[in-house]
Amino acid sequence: MQENGGSGFFVYLAGKISPNDWRTEISTCVEVETGGICGEDSLPREWPVSYGAISGAHHYVGPYFVSCDHQCFHGSQTHGAATRYDLDAVSDEQDWQLRWYQHQKLSILCRKAIALCDMFFAWIDSEDAYGTIAEIGYAAALDKPIYLAGPREFKDLWFIYHLDSSGRLEINSSPVSAFYGALDRRQIKRTQELLLETTESPVERMYLAAWLKTCPIENGIEPQLQVGPYRVDFAIPGNKTVVEIDGHEFHKTKEQRTHDARRERYLEMAGWRVIRFTGTEVFEDPFTCVADTLELIRTNGTGVAS
Repeated sequence: MQENGGSGFFVYLAGKISPNDWRTEISTCVEVETGGICGEDSLPREWPVSYGAISGAHHYVGPYFVSCDHQCFHGSQTHGAATRYDLDAVSDEQDWQLRWYQHQKLSILCRKAIALCDMFFAWIDSEDAYGTIAEIGYAAALDKPIYLAGPREFKDLWFIYHLDSSGRLEINSSPVSAFYGALDRRQIKRTQELLLETTESPVERMYLAAWLKTCPIENGIEPQLQVGPYRVDFAIPGNKTVVEIDGHEFHKTKEQRTHDARRERYLEMAGWRVIRFTGTEVFEDPFTCVADTLELIRTNGTGVAS
């Protein structure tokens, strides 16, 4: 996604911030120096990306702690703003303007980091996590993969739970274990996304999407696999099974039908079983086509877990 990013995910960790909180157990770099005073130089213009900061493979994009580990930025109407200036030396209006400027800058930095991420995780442990709720909404508007967890469900927060990529809140006693569980699910989802990108037609994509929702991904379906001189629509190598989806436009002429027959004989002589569906069958009910595939494999004596 980004230069130096490799294949890892860019991760945003949302939730209430407290000194030495759960983020420090996940990311090796969650602190950024600030000037400590509201003003032009009190926050960096951009937050850095901590490449490989999560498990040596994934990249932390924010939010960042301030240099005092958040302990010096608490108080009425000051949360998150650097307020280490002499309140007696400024008027109430100046105080309000300084806080507004700092909060605005923090908001911009958070939004930039959310826009950069391709995995958004939030730990929700109280009903007054107002900033986190706003971050979740912003991530949803950008169509980011969202994973939500907390120690329990808060009934009044039902709306944001439905913004989770799985449509639910994961109940967990530990934000760290909840995060790594979400990371595992994100990795599985990414593998599925990459598989879907390899399909060559809408009906092939429909069939594969139905397969992935029906079977564990380790069942090993491979789109566009090369078998000898031919590339097949789908192969299940562990069961020596090929699935072909015949679109009308590509299989209607005499020459095309002859090519299909020659191709099928080659595959069968090489020990592959060929299962064919028409594009219309898949378009109308891809899940039935997948179920028929699994039954045909099962009755052939090889078996596939479902």
